[in-house]
Amino acid sequence: MVPKMRTNRMRRYAITGLALSTWMAVTVSSATARAQVHEPGAHRRYAVELEPQVALKWAGLPGDAAGIGPGLRVSVPILQDGPLAKLNNSLAIGLGIHWAYFQEPCGAYFWEGPSPEPDDPNYATFIKDCTAHQFTAPLVVQWNFFLTPVISIFAEPGMALVHERRSGTGWCDEEPCSKDDNSTKLPFVVWGGARLAMRDSLALTIRLGSPYVSAGASLFF
Repeated sequence: MVPKMRTNRMRRYAITGLALSTWMAVTVSSATARAQVHEPGAHRRYAVELEPQVALKWAGLPGDAAGIGPGLRVSVPILQDGPLAKLNNSLAIGLGIHWAYFQEPCGAYFWEGPSPEPDDPNYATFIKDCTAHQFTAPLVVQWNFFLTPVISIFAEPGMALVHERRSGTGWCDEEPCSKDDNSTKLPFVVWGGARLAMRDSLALTIRLGSPYVSAGASLFF
């Protein structure tokens, strides 16, 4: 159906673009990556990393609906060197908050039979809008590997508190949504990403994973 195809296309474009950017950044620096990653401690020292971000998100809504919104990550190093003593790596604890807004003509997801034409009396039901607000607060362990003075990559496994508020009808079993349709859950989450340093205290950061992909700017203090 048209809404689902549009959402899936937007998601594919975002993931492909971020993945391509990550691959290009790592490839450009591949000539010096081996020398840097085998130099323990050869990276910037910082007390905290602040990352304002914009994310494309999907999770649990009918039709694989996608939402977009701003967020903020805060990462605090707990191990400046290690846990692998022979590699240029570090560990940090990451906390965040992210809001995403979803809006889809979700009546189409519950429609049975051929799609009605605009002059069909049922067309208004077919294209009705559903909206949702989703708030995500992740807690992750961030494992960093510093490949060059410019490029670093990381993995982030952890958990996230996810609160969802729905409105409309299609996402609430064809009945008006109420406070009872709100949900809160605590899923496992995982991301992988890369940073491209612009200067000693600033880097561009991209992140791929579940339940969202993001792009942001990392500020180091």
